[in-house]
Amino acid sequence: MKLADKVAIITGGGRGIGQAAAMEFVREGAAVIISDIAEHDEVNDTLSQIEVLGGKGMFVQTDVGDEPQVISLVNHTVETYGKVDILINCAGASDPAMLTNMTLDKWFKVINSHLTGSFLCTREVARHMKGQNHGTIIFVSSIAGSEGTIGQCNYGAAKGGMLGLMKSCAKELARYDINVNAVCPGVVKTTMTETIRGDEKFREATLNRILMGKFGTVETIAPMFRYLASDEGHYIHGQVINIDGGMFGL
Repeated sequence: MKLADKVAIITGGGRGIGQAAAMEFVREGAAVIISDIAEHDEVNDTLSQIEVLGGKGMFVQTDVGDEPQVISLVNHTVETYGKVDILINCAGASDPAMLTNMTLDKWFKVINSHLTGSFLCTREVARHMKGQNHGTIIFVSSIAGSEGTIGQCNYGAAKGGMLGLMKSCAKELARYDINVNAVCPGVVKTTMTETIRGDEKFREATLNRILMGKFGTVETIAPMFRYLASDEGHYIHGQVINIDGGMFGL
């Protein structure tokens, strides 16, 4: 097992890409702490799947944009397992609107969940990892952070900000043997992309931009997290890794 005895915090780990990452890590021997803003059915389903596999997992309800809750999440993890080896910043909300209709409430809802949440979680986890002199931090950004997106300037700004945050953290934390990277999924079959995939016009226009001609799945993203968190991938540092079927950058 490539992640035996590792302890991983996965924000947004109850559904979608975060859930797939949690299951990937459990299969490789890691204990996972699933953080989500609410204890919904998918969280309980994830915990049930972990139990079936004989793995270790627990849920800590957390609003990642709330500083005291993030501090509590990380402290509870360290108190329970004695350490934290891996952080995946995957939590985030979507609240689309065209630029001229974008309200501050919509703006800050998305910025706080993706960008501020990633900052707070990374800061608190890094404080423990520096003492361990080892660790892995992965930001789940998006191709929208590099190329922007129509109707979601809040989302594009948040995901782009995560890339800048990742690179700054990578420069600060390398000396402590903490590898820091960002994974940028393309259009993946999750609830967040249902609007695009469910509208025939949007669906065809989007598929025409993907060289491989198909949408990604959470199972196509999660193995990269495992690799980056393993000893094999530890020398990869400060990189933005697109997993998008050839949608961006070619």
